[in-house]
This record gives sequence, C-alpha cells and structure tokens, in this order.
Amino acid sequence: MTAHGFQRVDFLTTLRRVAEGLPDDTPTPFVLVTPAPGSSEEPDLGAWDLGGGSADASQLQEPAPEAVAGLRTDSGGTTGDGGDNSRDVLTVAFTTSGSTGMPKLAAHGEADTIHHMQSAAAQVGFRPGDLMVEPLPYSGVFGYVAGMVALFGGAGVLIQPVFEPEVLLRAWAAERGTHYVGGDDMLARLREVWASSREDLSSWRWTGIGDFQGMSEEIAAWAAAEFGTRSVGVYGSSEVFALTSFWTLDGDVEPRVGGGGHLVADDYAYRIADPATEEEMPDGERGELQLRGRNVVTSYLGDAGEGKKAFSDDGWFRTGDLAEAVDGQTYAYICRIGDVLRLKGFMVDPAEIEMHLATHPEVIIAKVVGRADAAGETEAVAFVVTTPGATVTSEGLQAYTKAELARYKVPSEVRIVEDMPTTAGTNGRKIRTVTLREWANEPVAEGAGS
Repeated sequence: MTAHGFQRVDFLTTLRRVAEGLPDDTPTPFVLVTPAPGSSEEPDLGAWDLGGGSADASQLQEPAPEAVAGLRTDSGGTTGDGGDNSRDVLTVAFTTSGSTGMPKLAAHGEADTIHHMQSAAAQVGFRPGDLMVEPLPYSGVFGYVAGMVALFGGAGVLIQPVFEPEVLLRAWAAERGTHYVGGDDMLARLREVWASSREDLSSWRWTGIGDFQGMSEEIAAWAAAEFGTRSVGVYGSSEVFALTSFWTLDGDVEPRVGGGGHLVADDYAYRIADPATEEEMPDGERGELQLRGRNVVTSYLGDAGEGKKAFSDDGWFRTGDLAEAVDGQTYAYICRIGDVLRLKGFMVDPAEIEMHLATHPEVIIAKVVGRADAAGETEAVAFVVTTPGATVTSEGLQAYTKAELARYKVPSEVRIVEDMPTTAGTNGRKIRTVTLREWANEPVAEGAGS
C-alpha cells in the first residue's frame, strides 16, 4: 500500500465528515479545482461534490500487526513492547526517512489527525469566506495538512492537479484566495510569473512559508510590499505533521519567516536536548529539538524496528533538527543537525554564511557544506549561483565574506555553479546537500564548476 493511497482515501472521506459535522451556521467547506493540463475550461470550476463519487473508506485496510512498529504510549497507538492500547484507527501515513535515514511510512491515528487540524486551524484564525490556495500534492504532509486545516477552519481550498503557475495565479485572483502554505521555491516561481501577469492578489492575507531554498525573507518582503500579506515561518514533518508550530502574528514574540514558532496545541510539548546525552540543555543553548504529544507519529508501517531509534528512552521524538528555545511553547529552528559545521571548535550554522553571501548584489542563492581538510578538520565550502552576466569571481566572493564574518566562518573555497542540484518532493524542491558534499570533495574541473 502506498502513502498516496492512504491520503487519497482519508482526504476525501474526511471532507465528507467535515461537511456533515459542522454546525448549521458554519459555511460548508468546499474545494475548487483548477483545470487539468490541456483543458480549455475556465479555472473557477465551482465546488467539489463532497457527497459522492469519492473513494470508500473501506478500501483502507488495517495493516497486519507485524507490519506496525508500535511507538507512542501517551495517546492512542501501541506500546513499544507490542502490547495494544490503541484508541485510534490509523488513518493517514506519509513517506519519510526521518531521523533514522531509513524509508518508511509514518502513520497517524484519526483522532490525533482531527485534533491537529482543529488546533492548527484555530491558530491560523480563518474568517468566513476565506480560501486556502494549496497546489502542493496531498500525498505530502504539507499539502495534506494545509488543505485539511483550511477545511476544519471553515475555509475553502483551491487545489491544482499539476502545478502550473499561470493557471494557478488566474484562479487565485478569480476566486480571491486569502491563505497559502508552501515552500519558498514554489512561491519564487509564482513571483516570477506574476511579474508578467500582474494578477490581482490583493485578497492574499496570510502565508505559512517553508524555507527550503533560503529565499523566505525576500519572498515575504515581496508579498508584503505588493499585497500587504503577512508571512510566518512554519515547522513540521511527516512524523509530527506540518504546521505543528508556526510564528503567530498576535503573540508576545516577534513573528519570523524562519522555521519554528509556537506549538499549535497546549498538549504538544518540546524540549531542547543534548543529542548525545539526551539531557535538557540550559536556557539559551542550542540542541536537538525533541517533541512529545498527539502530533507525534503513532506507528511506522512496514518497519522492522528502525523507527524506535527516533525516540529517546523517556519517549521524546528526536527530530534531528537543531533549535533553540524562545519560551515554553515557542522555539526557533536553526538547521538539520547533520548540516551543522564545527569550524575551529565553533558550532556554525551554514545558513549564516549563506545569508551573508546572498546579500551580494550578483548572488542569487548560496549553499554551504563542510569537507575535511588535509589535517582532518572541517572547513566550509560555498556553492553560489550568480545573476546572468555577473562579473564577480570566486575570489571576490571569498573576500566579501572576509570583510564581515569571523575568520573561522570564511569559506576555504567558493565555487560558482550554474544551478543547484535539487530533488523534487511532495513538499517542494530541495537542494541536495549530499550532492554538494560530493562536489566539494572533487576537483573543480570534475565537480560543480568555479
């Protein structure tokens, strides 16, 4: 059984349940679908019929007991020793390699899923008539959660079978879309097309943005300047749901467009722990973000025990992400722990170097990885995509970092490349740091360029 099969059944089934269960004075949720590629129909196709023609929930068969690796014991799920304390039917699963690096399906129970959607919807704060624009695939956790959160908030959802920016922008303007959740890569493509089409997106009020390409700040600034849109950074994964936290606009903490934010439910908890000892870090120090609550994966399907490695001995989910505490329910995501560079004894977030390089007027995007030098110590190597016709050299960019950054943060080498290696996923395109590390260890002529 594929993850897509799970979500196809659950998404349509839950749509009907939402439509049937809302109070009489609540607007009926609806889904608008843009035309399939090659269609001559106008983009405003009207409401999806939630009452029929969709998949039968009976098609979702319960997995065999031996295929379920029991993990959670706090609310539903199964115990770690295989004993069953389930109060919740598994209803959705997302593909993930998670913090163990092994491919598997992260499954969540129905009651936990509904709890998360209701909690996140309350934090977003939808109004009557709102419309979520969500072109991400519903086989991925961000597309699925964003769409469901909107429906549980009484809003509609505009979806698209295949991402076509021109068609989506026309539908967005025609249907007066108010909300959007997605990565900065997809938003960058929409911005590029909008520069020519100039569709009226003045209805766009709120965006939850994933910083996949390091462009969140400039995308947020563009949306604010052109449409008055407020953008906030979001955090989530297949194991803990998308939108498990995001920066709120009306809280005591200044909202940010980086990952992290305020946990959407009071019964969700986090801690910042030493990844080696599991001990909680003192206030102000960075460590691994660990989560506990009903948002955390109930079971891994088709897993031979690897999933248990993602949990601490006392039951906290190890995200594999570096973060720092802001307050009791709010944290700031820094980067993946595997991306942290130890340079001259200092723990350095490569994003700090990347963001500085990106301020150069001839740099479009920068990515920094580590490699071992002749003495076996880690050194930083930067890969940069420059603007068309740029005259800046690798040496010039290295000098640019020396002028502002601490000496140990200056890349030992800067390579100018035509494009970043990327991989397409259900949540958007991501830069392949594994490939960049391979390039960093190859001679320039055989690798990424110079």
